[in-house]
Amino acid sequence: MSKYLITGLDLSKNNAGPKARTDINYFLRQVGFRDLCKFDFKQAFIHWRKHEYMWHQIPQALENLKGQDSTVVFQYPIYSKLLMQRILRAAKENVRRFYVIVHDLESLRIFKNRPGFQQFEVNFFNQTSGLIVHNDHMKQALREMGVKVPMVSLEIFDYYDDASLMTTRLFNRQVAFAGNLAKANFLERWNLKQSIHLYGPHKHLHYPENVKYCGLYSPEELPNHLQESFGLIWDGNRLDECNGMYGDYLKYNNPHKTSLYLSSGMPVIVWNQSAMADFVKQQHVGIAIADLHDLDQLLPTMSAADYAEMQHNAVKLAKKLRTGWYIKRGIEKLMQLN
Repeated sequence: MSKYLITGLDLSKNNAGPKARTDINYFLRQVGFRDLCKFDFKQAFIHWRKHEYMWHQIPQALENLKGQDSTVVFQYPIYSKLLMQRILRAAKENVRRFYVIVHDLESLRIFKNRPGFQQFEVNFFNQTSGLIVHNDHMKQALREMGVKVPMVSLEIFDYYDDASLMTTRLFNRQVAFAGNLAKANFLERWNLKQSIHLYGPHKHLHYPENVKYCGLYSPEELPNHLQESFGLIWDGNRLDECNGMYGDYLKYNNPHKTSLYLSSGMPVIVWNQSAMADFVKQQHVGIAIADLHDLDQLLPTMSAADYAEMQHNAVKLAKKLRTGWYIKRGIEKLMQLN
């Protein structure tokens, strides 16, 4: 059997966006996958580049597989429906198994209220050999939307990091938040006694007193700067719940920042209605809260022993994330289904 990867990458710097995709490539190469073709999907918006990808580079690579016992993995989405449809058509004509790894499900996020786009995604997925989706909540949502092909839940994204793992973390009760600060509007309303340290692009001009901006680093550099006890995963403009488009999406997705924190051996704080809350509680690698105000009571009263247990479990999980355990298991399970 021959095994290949098709990957569209966003090659922006100091942006965690492409890291999930490049890490999946890195880990799948370890189990025999090879690059069939790789391209910058931002360039796919440029007419002549899209034409080259659609009618030459990618179809030719897939046509070369005709007659082989081939498996091709495609990381979804790339932000050109026409190009995705062309890839799917060429794969159906030439490839025995065409699997899709879902990074973002836009019919549950940006285009949630657009039935036409939901139908596009369902039709696309139903023409593949199977999907790797974030978790069981996303899988159930896709089943209800009409997806019929086999699906495997990833549970959490792996995170490659070759830096030394901090096996013992100081319990200083500090909280870190890493990510795109432009959409983290809840930080402007941070009226907690608990302080928070911010890392990422697009910081706001003014934050409350207990919010400290600590800089912008690449995904590879950032773990070396995270000295806090917990990493926070939160979205929206409220402190008492996650809300808005991105907050609601937390009910279905695995935020990549969760993997960033846990691969550093750092326990996490998640919204108790998020999809990741199940995983965090099962693995005992953090706490799930309904309201950020709960931190003012929970963190000062948490014992060092309770934190040490969570941190010990986070370190064990970090070792799995750094070796691609979840994506390797997901692909193996999917290939056993067809």
